Amino acid sequence: MSFTGSTTFMAEALRLAKEGVALASPNPLVGCVIAQGEVVVGRGFHTWGRDVPTKPLR
Repeated sequence: MSFTGSTTFMAEALRLAKEGVALASPNPLVGCVIAQGEVVVGRGFHTWGRDVPTKPLR
């Protein structure tokens, strides 16, 4: 993975984290991108809830 690829994935994770604004409180905003090489195999962000703790976006 190139440095450019990893920064692109990090930028996507930060963008996804913003999707949790007003949904994750009192927890922190968390976004995640899972990549295998240069291919994204999963992504999501954290939301608060007792039954559904994350919102997968795969």
